[in-house]
Amino acid sequence: MALYEESIRVIAATNHPLAGKAEVSWADTRPYGWIGMPKGSHLRDELDFELAAAFEPSGRVCVETSSVLPTLAIVRQSELLGLASARVAAVFSGWGVISVLALPYAGRSGVGMLSRKEAELTPIRRAFREGVLAAAAQMPP
Repeated sequence: MALYEESIRVIAATNHPLAGKAEVSWADTRPYGWIGMPKGSHLRDELDFELAAAFEPSGRVCVETSSVLPTLAIVRQSELLGLASARVAAVFSGWGVISVLALPYAGRSGVGMLSRKEAELTPIRRAFREGVLAAAAQMPP
């Protein structure tokens, strides 16, 4: 079940050479390494899609992590580029922790919820499902 649309953002240190530029092309990211999600993860697939859509080669992944906190820590102390969901990137850039690069993003994907058909809909599962759906309905577009 789809809950809301989401897209990725490329993040960098606030003092990164690409930070603060009004426009950045995917080609501009070529000289920099990446903090990447593991192959097969959703964010990694989204990055590969964006690079392919811009006719760019896959990025050089120097550090692989599936967690946003190590990504933020490494981005802040290096010239490596990282990935985050648009909503997470907006929060941390709003706090001045990182910069979000002004790249031309081609894709949008979604966040959803899966459940097994044969799983019993217990009261706790029903409450969880209703809570998730209510929270998703409150998400800004």
